[in-house]
Amino acid sequence: MLPAPASPVPQAASPVPQAAPVPQAASPAIPTPVRVKTPPPPFSLVRMLGGAAFTGFEGGVLAVALTSFLGTTLISGGFWIGLVAVLVYCQLQQWIERVDLAIIAVLTLVIIFFVPALQGGNPIQSILLLGVVSGLVLMTLSLVFRLIYGVLSQFL
Repeated sequence: MLPAPASPVPQAASPVPQAAPVPQAASPAIPTPVRVKTPPPPFSLVRMLGGAAFTGFEGGVLAVALTSFLGTTLISGGFWIGLVAVLVYCQLQQWIERVDLAIIAVLTLVIIFFVPALQGGNPIQSILLLGVVSGLVLMTLSLVFRLIYGVLSQFL
């Protein structure tokens, strides 16, 4: 008979050596790194104005669509505020930006153009004009608040 092969003997895992912590006060010649809190990147003026123009345009166009569809009630006003708040939040989170803003604006106009119930008896030119004017007003307000912020940040 042949002898049975010897089974390997399991070996205990060798412990991994850990480095001992180096005391910070022990070596004054080595400076400890100081973490400097960097300020957030500056908010682009072009991005701010583009977002303000988009929000104003969409707010104006959505106001016409909601009041013509739901009437001038608290429900339409609350729904309008909710939609504008969602648009602003999505811009702050950078979920929609740049080309997305133009796409959403064009889609909104196309929907209003092809659904006469959303026009409220207004010609499409007046709805477009209302959107542009409300966008310009919101851009102006944004610039005024940015100017006030700049002046206050110099003194505080």
